[in-house]
Amino acid sequence: MFVMEYGDEKLPFTAKGSNGEITVTGSEVLIRRTGLFGALRQFSGMGKGNKDIPISAISAIRLEPASLLNKAFFQVIHAGDLAFRGGSTNIANDDNSVFFGKGSNADFEQIKKMILEAVAASHQPAKTSSASTEDIPAMLKKLSDLKDQGVLTEDEFLIKKADLLSRM
Repeated sequence: MFVMEYGDEKLPFTAKGSNGEITVTGSEVLIRRTGLFGALRQFSGMGKGNKDIPISAISAIRLEPASLLNKAFFQVIHAGDLAFRGGSTNIANDDNSVFFGKGSNADFEQIKKMILEAVAASHQPAKTSSASTEDIPAMLKKLSDLKDQGVLTEDEFLIKKADLLSRM
């Protein structure tokens, strides 16, 4: 696994819970079952165990802090997966969720922020490499030189010139 700078943190960054851990690598979110509760969950057949979820497939993150009625949990919601809704009882059966204690709240807040920023970045349109306006005059000059050398006909020159001028 590679290590990458992310603000004050380094990737991969891991937040540990009572029945597993969530790791963000920059391109994936890894859910690993760890600890006694994680082992019991896997061996009882309640879940599929470890998961690797591409950042681009994540549609939401659910982070519920601890309260008198609910345990704190972190849930990754992604394309192609049914999200469990409701309280912590249903979440206990969800392969995409990890329970954690109050002491880990800051780590899970940080990992939520990192994942959401990575998801937003993955949905940015890719930059296309088109000729900038500074390059067009130089390209027109080269085009003119090719016409003067006889490489291009007058018609070819005019068509390409119109194309270049339309990009400005």
